[in-house]
Order: sequence, then structure tokens, then C-alpha cells
Amino acid sequence: MSSNYQPGKGLFTREGLEDAQIIIRKGGRYRQLKLYRRGSQLFMKMGADFIALLSNGRTANFDWSWDEISGVKPVTGEMDRLHLLEEVEPPKAQKKTQRRKTAPKVVGTNA
Repeated sequence: MSSNYQPGKGLFTREGLEDAQIIIRKGGRYRQLKLYRRGSQLFMKMGADFIALLSNGRTANFDWSWDEISGVKPVTGEMDRLHLLEEVEPPKAQKKTQRRKTAPKVVGTNA
């Protein structure tokens, strides 16, 4: 990876996805394709085209949908697109604050 690498920028690559594949379908036809990435976003390659993968088995090309992805665990990112799990920044841990133990408040009654 070059020193000026920025997620979401640059060329499509299979870096880190050497064993990753996807099964797609259109009607009763199925294909098995290799996965690619651009930054952390996942794509499939059909011919000379790269097609973005969306959640719930959808793709950016509405004729095709996907059934299964192997070799990687994607997560849903912005605009419902699939991203690599290890590229998504984990949520920051919150510090646990200890509550001071205080005597219970007594509510007075007005007679």
C-alpha cells in the first residue's frame, strides 16, 4: 500500500481479497465472480465493468443480485453499500464512570 493511500480513492484491487468470491444470479442463471475493492468498498467485476455491492443481496446493476460472498465478512456502510469489516473503524470504547453512592433522598410530606 502506498503512503498516499486514502480509503475510497484509487484503483480497483484484489489486495486482501485473493480468496474472496461472490455468487450472483439473474433469473435462473448463476455466475461465480471474484471480488474487488476500492478503498474499503466492495465490487464485483463483470467483463470490463466493476459493479458496487449493496446490502440484502442487491447490486448497483439492478438486473443482478448476489446470493453468497465467501472469503470476507462485509458490513453495510453509507448508501447501503458493502464494505470490508476490517476497514471500518470500530466504535470507541466508552469510559465507565462510577456512580457515587449517596443516601436515598427522603421526600417530605406536607400535612
